[in-house]
Amino acid sequence: MNITNISMRNMKKGWDKKKLEVMATGLRYKFENPKLRQMLLDTGTAVLHEDNPEDFYWAIADGTGKSWLGKMLMMVRGEIYLSSHTSEIDDTNPEEFERLGHREVEE
Repeated sequence: MNITNISMRNMKKGWDKKKLEVMATGLRYKFENPKLRQMLLDTGTAVLHEDNPEDFYWAIADGTGKSWLGKMLMMVRGEIYLSSHTSEIDDTNPEEFERLGHREVEE
């Protein structure tokens, strides 16, 4: 009997939607640690991802996968940066958005 099949069958309904929220909360707590927070901020605007050939949800494997862990790490990195630099950011200045790694969306 495969334990993965058992755990998937017994998984609570709604977990698939809830797991991103749980991961985001866990990462926010993890990066309250000053050393870890600085390590994450030191990645700058780099695209982050985990390379794991067996996990197509949280990681990237051979160029495919959803890379949710990387997306969540970049989201938390942005939250940390904004919380510590809000007074320095001129949100009316397009160059400031570009400096932060964002691009304006054309309508």
